[in-house]
Amino acid sequence: MFRKKQIFSGEKTMRVYGILLVVLVSWFFPVCAWAKMSFGQWRKLKRNLEKSLRQDTSKALAALEKAKNQDDPRLAEWLVRKCLFSDQPDISQKAFDLLKGYKAKETVKKIADLAQRSTKVSEKWRLVLLLGNYSSSPKISRMLANLLFHRDWQVASAAAQSLGRLSADSALSALKRALRKYRHSHPRLAFEVAQAIEKISGQKQKDYQQTYGDLFPKKIFSKTVIFALSTDSTMGEKFILPAKDKKSKPKSLTLLDFAKESLKKAISSLDSHTKFNIIAFSSRVKMWEDAPQKATAGKIRSAHRFLDRLAPSYGNDVYSALKKAFQQNDVDTIYLVVNNFTRSGYYDTPEKVKRGYKRLAQPHFVLLHTALLLREPKDLKDKVARARVEELNEGLQKLYGDITAYSFGRLEKYFYSKTQSGGLNASGSKSKKESFTISKKKGRIGYSQWRSIRKKFEQALRRPKREESLEVIEKVAAADDPRCVKLIMEKGLTHSDIRVVQASLKGLKRCRSRDSWRVILNKIKRISDERLQLLLIEVLGAYGKNVEIELKLMDLARHRSWRVKSAAIRALAQVGSGKCIAVLKSFLRRRSSHLRLAVEAADALERITGKRPANVPRILSDFLPPAVASDRVLFAISLSKEMDKKVWISSDLYKKIYPKKRAISLEKEIYIKKLELAKYFLKTILTSLPPKTRFGVVAFSGRIRFWKKGLVRASRGNIRSAKRYLDRLDVSYGEDILGAYRASVKTFKDVDTFYIFGASLPSGGTVEDRQKILEKISLENLTYFWRIHSRVFLRRAPSNASKVKKAQIEKWNKATGSFYRKLAEQNHGTFASFPGK
Repeated sequence: MFRKKQIFSGEKTMRVYGILLVVLVSWFFPVCAWAKMSFGQWRKLKRNLEKSLRQDTSKALAALEKAKNQDDPRLAEWLVRKCLFSDQPDISQKAFDLLKGYKAKETVKKIADLAQRSTKVSEKWRLVLLLGNYSSSPKISRMLANLLFHRDWQVASAAAQSLGRLSADSALSALKRALRKYRHSHPRLAFEVAQAIEKISGQKQKDYQQTYGDLFPKKIFSKTVIFALSTDSTMGEKFILPAKDKKSKPKSLTLLDFAKESLKKAISSLDSHTKFNIIAFSSRVKMWEDAPQKATAGKIRSAHRFLDRLAPSYGNDVYSALKKAFQQNDVDTIYLVVNNFTRSGYYDTPEKVKRGYKRLAQPHFVLLHTALLLREPKDLKDKVARARVEELNEGLQKLYGDITAYSFGRLEKYFYSKTQSGGLNASGSKSKKESFTISKKKGRIGYSQWRSIRKKFEQALRRPKREESLEVIEKVAAADDPRCVKLIMEKGLTHSDIRVVQASLKGLKRCRSRDSWRVILNKIKRISDERLQLLLIEVLGAYGKNVEIELKLMDLARHRSWRVKSAAIRALAQVGSGKCIAVLKSFLRRRSSHLRLAVEAADALERITGKRPANVPRILSDFLPPAVASDRVLFAISLSKEMDKKVWISSDLYKKIYPKKRAISLEKEIYIKKLELAKYFLKTILTSLPPKTRFGVVAFSGRIRFWKKGLVRASRGNIRSAKRYLDRLDVSYGEDILGAYRASVKTFKDVDTFYIFGASLPSGGTVEDRQKILEKISLENLTYFWRIHSRVFLRRAPSNASKVKKAQIEKWNKATGSFYRKLAEQNHGTFASFPGK
């Protein structure tokens, strides 16, 4: 017995301690959902909230956010009385959002009582609108059904919207009675009641289906509507209006004209009992009438004349126009047509407009619908311009989306285009010229046609910049006729414009007849111009496997000029068979005398036999190649201002560049100047050069500087001297690539490989147009036959950069990378970028 009593006493003690623990936890941790707020906690919370309201808005919003989980009727009443109708719109909106999240029965009951007792219209409709966010109950449904017939239309409208969200079946009969009452007396209220009936019953109300035309609904449900139209100068921008059907044609018109035509249609469709007014605004506000007028036939004609007189002018004072609209008597709907940010008036920034509008619209239950005209970004090919338009569109959508949502309205976005495939008027387009064609009879070109071909070809040579001229040259070269081949060799391949030479080469490579390539073989035997000889060897390499061509190329591979040997080896790689293997292997045995020829012979053998000889380096496209496939190499490093900018590198690479500095975490982004990185890469390449290699170093910016005027052996002393020279280099203005190439060609006679480390587009030289620079280098290099390998340092966009900044960097990288890539590809070299893709 005594033992049982002890057990009972222990259980009772544990219960007492448990109750005390619950009380303490509920006192110190009021955020717990199961703990009711005590009086002390409520007093402390109220004191903190009132203190924060006396401070700035950000602290007040932060304090309100902390009260998010305090679902208590006392807090709800305090929020309604102190915050919901505050002069500061942000605090009012925050209180509204907090009250929507409360679901406790006592809290909902308190809000319903406050809504029932409220006498001010501006407060009552907001509280009634709040009731639509809670679960439906018979008491709230009956109260909202009674409020449908309130003397103030704002309260009745809020009650209809709340009933629609609650889906209260018991209020369906009251909604139908309200629809019959407001059908003619108040169109907006009737429309909202019809929407509530549709949500509850699921039956569509045919007379109250809203469909949009151009910018406005085909039927506007409103008792008093205001149209606010921007006449900013940007509204004078022209765009292409697509054709509505196959019979009609696209139209070119301004945004303002399009908006005026749409507005005329909307006004003409208004009921005669509906009142309306028009506000046109730019830097100043113009009103059609001082007060809204009924939509009679005479007033509609007067409004059309007012619209016809409107013209674009500078300014876009949105706030002043909306302020005028709210000052109109009994307005319930506003339609705003705009295409730009505010550019005049006191509220001249998006934040000021947003803040001012919320303060202006807070006491009114007016619907604001916005038609936002936006430029279609896809029309723009330039990525930077497209990013700018996208950023502008995002800002406009955010601004007008916020103010439209604050007034329970609808934002409609209309994207307009300035381009139209096929043009506006097919009859106005120029007729295309007939393309140049060459016809043959029995496989030969007639004498009369040959004369016209020759004349057309000579005309094309006088205008090499035209696409039609290059097309004619290519077609003449590809005519597969001995006379055309001779003409191309005499005047096409020897021309001073690289585009003519490239078009001639492209056409000759398409010839396949025996007579055509025999003309080339006979010409090569007697030719003295080495440049023309190199071009013809390249043409022979495109004719496929042929015994006569292969024998001729084997003969040319024994030429005294290393350039002719190199071209012949590359051609043999395409047309050669087992007969030329012995000739190619002879270059491998003499690799110490000319490494580039040995590398090219190894490439040809690999292509013919499928096996690559051992111990012969490859020509790789790595930014830092493991071996330079040449023993006569020249390195050029840019000193432009772009090289002074920093680029991101990994921690491992940083440790290799600066081994004596302390270790840096791999997670940290490390930046280093491009010039320092280029020096490190070049020093690494110099260190890996074999002793028999001869090399040189050129530094170029606006002027050209040589380490030594001539190639030197890669001895330890010369490499140390070259590294000290690199350490002394510093950035300066310009990047004269053409000047660096021409000076190098004059100074270094026996170079066969050229590595160029660049960072920006050409600037500071006699020629700055990058296309002309490419053409001149490619044309001059036909004689010197250098392999030009390009290595370029690109930019990297920060992770927090804007869209426009990223697009600008991407555009810059694309232009710079494209230039250096073409420079390498047109001169038998390789291309690499840092950072790579």
